[in-house]
Amino acid sequence: MNAADENVTDMPWYRWYLEPWRKYAIFKGRAGRKEYWVFCLVALFNAALFLLLTQQEDPPGGPGSWVNYLGYLLFWSSFLLVVGGIIPACSVTVRRLHDLGMRGWWLLLALVPFAGWFALWVYALRNSQPGTNKYGPNPTESPSSAPV
Repeated sequence: MNAADENVTDMPWYRWYLEPWRKYAIFKGRAGRKEYWVFCLVALFNAALFLLLTQQEDPPGGPGSWVNYLGYLLFWSSFLLVVGGIIPACSVTVRRLHDLGMRGWWLLLALVPFAGWFALWVYALRNSQPGTNKYGPNPTESPSSAPV
């Protein structure tokens, strides 16, 4: 069974998280709420894990233990996900704004502390613009645009 045969809402969450990574620097098109929010929530979890790992003073087990090496592995993988996820986060946000019929330049609101973040958060919660807009077909109405 391919994605065209499945209902778009029946996709597993990890496929929605991987979709912005597949469209790494694609700023054209539209992204639905589910694709946007799954990506944001997993990225938030990764950022929280990174912050938690950077606050650790003395690793359990002492220097040279396997727990210490596991901590370093988690730290660097979290670091790479957080830093490497900046471009996909920007692209999925621009595509989410396109889904609302807004230009991608509205992403610059993120540079305004608190008020800009809140405005983008409110915009991201809104329903998709129905039908096709100038940025493409509605991702929630078009099963062919669902992640494979």
